[in-house]
Amino acid sequence: MNAGLNDIHNIIAQDRARLRTSSQSADQSPSHQPPSPDINKRPTSADKAKSSKMPGSPHSPTNQAKARLTNEQKKKNHIESEKKRRDAIRAGFDRLADVVPGMQGQGRSEAVVLQHTVAYMKGMIEKRKAIDAEAIKKGWNESQTLEVYLQAEREVRAREQEFEAAKARQQGR
Repeated sequence: MNAGLNDIHNIIAQDRARLRTSSQSADQSPSHQPPSPDINKRPTSADKAKSSKMPGSPHSPTNQAKARLTNEQKKKNHIESEKKRRDAIRAGFDRLADVVPGMQGQGRSEAVVLQHTVAYMKGMIEKRKAIDAEAIKKGWNESQTLEVYLQAEREVRAREQEFEAAKARQQGR
């Protein structure tokens, strides 16, 4: 379709050039008629050279490079991209399973990991609500409650690091 548009643009440009030339000569010769456009004219090599500099042209270097990929290469690229995507998803589920208690070291499906993660998060939300209620009973302000959360988070992070170190040692054997 771009080739057809480029042909039309070339024809229009040629017609404008002819009209300019004919209008200049019409001033000198009033009976001169402008030449009719040749719609069936094929673009010359000069026309193609001009259009190759236009972005999106079928003769431009970027389109030539894209055209060089065979269907087999395109298929191979697609398969590789899909494999990378699946590997990234799998790695994400593995990391998630390592963080959720009770999931470490099991054979697991993605659905099982998600179910356990949702249950774990709901439990964490309930614990947070219970801690907030206890903090209110004790008369703690927000900064005191936040400090309790931060301390608990530091403890959890330390346990995660210990787990990762043990896992790395086990894999290194």
